Amino acid sequence: MSETRSSNVGLFSLLFNWALKREAHSLPPNPCNDLGTQARVQARKMKDLQLSLNQTQKVRLQRALEKLESLSSKANSNASVTVADSIPVNYEDGLLKGHGTSEVNGEVVATVCGVVERVNKLVYVRSLRARYKPEVGDIIVGRVIEVAPKRWRVEINYSHDAVLMLSSMNLPDGIQRRRTALDELNMRSIFEENDVICAEVRGFQHDGLHLQARSQKYGKLGRGQLLTVPSYLVKRRKQHFHHLENYGIDLILGCNGFIWVGKHVEVTDDMVVDPKSGQDGFKADKNSFSPEDQEKNYAPQQTRENICRTANAVRVLSALGFNITVEVIMETVDLSSCINVAIHEMLGAEFCVLVAEKEAVRRSMTKKNLPNSQPQPANSTNRRVGSFKSGSMKIRCYAGITKPSFLLVHSELPAFTSLKPEFDSISTLCNREKLIRLITRCQYSVSGRRSESSYKDSSVSNPNTTRLGRRERGSSSLYSRPSLLDMKNERMENRARVYDFLRGIGIVPDELDGLELPVTVEVMRERVNFLHNLGLTIEDINNYPLVLGCSVKKNMIPVLDYLGKLGVRKSTFTEFLRRYPQVLHASVVIDLSPVVKYLQGMDIKPDDIPRVLEKYPEVLGFKLEGTMSTSVAYLVGIGVARREIGGVLTRYPEILGMRVGKVIKPFVEYLEKLGIPRLGVARLIENRPHILGFGLEERVKPNIQSLLEFCVREESLASVVAQYPEIIGIDLKSKLLSQQSSLKSVIDLDPEDFGRVVEKMPQVVSLSDRPMMKHVDFLKNCGFSLEQVRKMVVGCPQLLALNLDIMKLSFDFFQTEMQRPLDDLVAFPAFFTYGLDSTIKPRHKMVSKKGLKCSLGWLLNCSDEKFAQRMDYDTIDMEEMESLPSFDMNTLTEPRSDNSGSDYDDDSDDDYV
Repeated sequence: MSETRSSNVGLFSLLFNWALKREAHSLPPNPCNDLGTQARVQARKMKDLQLSLNQTQKVRLQRALEKLESLSSKANSNASVTVADSIPVNYEDGLLKGHGTSEVNGEVVATVCGVVERVNKLVYVRSLRARYKPEVGDIIVGRVIEVAPKRWRVEINYSHDAVLMLSSMNLPDGIQRRRTALDELNMRSIFEENDVICAEVRGFQHDGLHLQARSQKYGKLGRGQLLTVPSYLVKRRKQHFHHLENYGIDLILGCNGFIWVGKHVEVTDDMVVDPKSGQDGFKADKNSFSPEDQEKNYAPQQTRENICRTANAVRVLSALGFNITVEVIMETVDLSSCINVAIHEMLGAEFCVLVAEKEAVRRSMTKKNLPNSQPQPANSTNRRVGSFKSGSMKIRCYAGITKPSFLLVHSELPAFTSLKPEFDSISTLCNREKLIRLITRCQYSVSGRRSESSYKDSSVSNPNTTRLGRRERGSSSLYSRPSLLDMKNERMENRARVYDFLRGIGIVPDELDGLELPVTVEVMRERVNFLHNLGLTIEDINNYPLVLGCSVKKNMIPVLDYLGKLGVRKSTFTEFLRRYPQVLHASVVIDLSPVVKYLQGMDIKPDDIPRVLEKYPEVLGFKLEGTMSTSVAYLVGIGVARREIGGVLTRYPEILGMRVGKVIKPFVEYLEKLGIPRLGVARLIENRPHILGFGLEERVKPNIQSLLEFCVREESLASVVAQYPEIIGIDLKSKLLSQQSSLKSVIDLDPEDFGRVVEKMPQVVSLSDRPMMKHVDFLKNCGFSLEQVRKMVVGCPQLLALNLDIMKLSFDFFQTEMQRPLDDLVAFPAFFTYGLDSTIKPRHKMVSKKGLKCSLGWLLNCSDEKFAQRMDYDTIDMEEMESLPSFDMNTLTEPRSDNSGSDYDDDSDDDYV
């Protein structure tokens, strides 16, 4: 054990010394050629990988490192220093001591390990363990750690967190407009915590390092791996975005040491948006895809394996301390594929040694071929027009133009052509003359006036001489730039005129401060008239004056057209906008279309989606990954059938806006506490989803307390709610008091019996007095006494709500055909609830044919299968005499039939009336 530990320590010491010598013997010191990384990386990273090298592997690795050391140049052997090493300087030329240096006894010594750098009179030591130092234009990969007002805070492996402002983001729909309060509210739909993003360093400001992502190649990264390597292993290059076509993946080498390896995503133009999918570049959000789109964008297994193989190649290079470039990464990946190394075995000791040996061979070949290459002089006259591709944009450049000074866009030239009439060679004279004639035809519009810019002198000696057209009168300048104070005063005057106009028509503009408004009264009048034509009044506008910040052509008309195409009726626009005027601020592509696709994914029929929006327009302002998805997921979790979700949301879309923790979950748990099983609660929600809108504290609990006060037993509360869920959402106490008084006056019903009536038929609280009086009179006319009527009503309260004509037919059959005494009806009043032709007549015929004498309860209160079994009996068993029918809670938890959940009709509040 001690020998192994000592051998490893010796190996790490060898790695450190090799890295330090390689840094010193490398190219001349240059901040862009930082090679001092091997010591820290190899000593620490190889410990992290816990490589167990056998003796043969140690010898092979040592030979590879010695070969790498022998290939280094001896030109700058004194460039590397350790702590307390003396740095040779010339005091006569003056000296400025920089970082990592100190003066001791008249000598300049190093205070850190690193490489000596000299910039004019400044002498400093560049540390081998330097952290990432951002520079403007750096491509970085970072992770969002906070969503703050109008900005995201991003971790970029720097001493401070970076800031990405909302204004530094391109909106996915490509519209160039001022960011509104609605955009700020929807920031999490773009980036949220823990999202991996790609951006560019914009610069340092008073509040820290700022980033920008105003290109489609920047944005959110998904379906890949984020790797962390020392930042000095990644060199600043012209291209940090790489598409590995053979593997179908994207590789982003962040200058900050964060490397992204993920599935390839096509980058679209900034102003081009796919109206069908709303997808643009890296900023596609997984929640905005339909299930079909998610399956389409799912990374296949081969792509995932390529991602893992490439990621492990980066890890191996980082552990060995090699500079990480796309060429070295691809060579490492190809090496692992050629020798059939499994992905997980790439992090083993053998493969790390192979990579070190291959790197030594590659550098030796490079050093041999270096003298044969003849670099082309910088001032070569062999200049030509060249082109290359960067991403999805084709860029052309003119080699004869050394210092482009302005951009010229013309139909005869490709976009992004940089021109300046300054040439270094006579061979480009003809091209220069063509460019001069082209520029002569370009016209410039300045402050409403037009002038032509032409070249008067086409000689080679003075090609830059231009003259701008002058005004016809006077010799003053063509354009007089106003001062900032003048511009500010003009804006204030315009806003004051707009405010005066709004006050004149009754609109209070106090809330419009800070909102971008039109500069003229005519434009504001157009907006107000457009809103009036939609049916909105001055009072409606005052309720939400921010609607005046919406442009008619850019905001209002596109949104209303989209709603109209969905099927939202124009007659409902007025009420729609009164309830949710914020929809006029929304973007069709970013905000509205994803919500509609989400509703379609919830099995809501296309014809029902406009009805859902009309019922609950606020749904267009919800986030897909927020309240909507959590509420639906919770309902499915408690047992609501997935195929029933579409019908539930169609009938009561307000569920999408309910908070699970504050509304839905407490409601469900309270019903469970009453005695309704969770699956039973799910069935109640499927049948009557609007019960979730009953306020738990405002309605439900007070109504339950009222039932207890009116002698409803606590053990029967679950049955009462299950039979008539609307009872917990109405103004119950007054109804209970009214019904109790009516039944007391009609049939002399005491409070205890009234409680039994409510337990058996809770719908009695919604019955009117006149129908109840008619049913009581009918029973009295049939010959029942008041006491018998009261007993029948307590035993079967449904008698107060049945159809009188059907009751008359059933009673006539009872008297004429069955010829039974009235006491049988008093004992089993539920006789009137059974179908005459479907149940009573067939069973009476079968009993009479067999000659059996039985009670009405034995005859009717059983299923058809049970009755068929009874017909096989010779005698009637008294133990099978069944009591009056009652509600069975198990019926709520029974499996649903296959044909349920397709078509939905509005349910009546009372199934009996």
